[in-house]
Amino acid sequence: LTVDQNRPNPWTDETEVRFSIPSADVVIFTVYDVNGRQLYRSSEYYEAGTHSKTLGSDQLSGTGILYYQVNYRSHVQQQKMIKID
Repeated sequence: LTVDQNRPNPWTDETEVRFSIPSADVVIFTVYDVNGRQLYRSSEYYEAGTHSKTLGSDQLSGTGILYYQVNYRSHVQQQKMIKID
């Protein structure tokens, strides 16, 4: 599992997270605020390779420092992003 920094960062309207997985499986994508409150969650099946997840401001209620986490099988990677008004 490889997870890239979201782009753009900081962001206002929309941001994209690219990730790669070595074999096909379900990937769980979650966004948390600094207090650990879950703001967004998706669980989708992806083929092996590189993919991207686009997040819009309509999907996330929080602003400021947010954390996104990508779960693939027993692997977890987390990154920090900044959402501004």
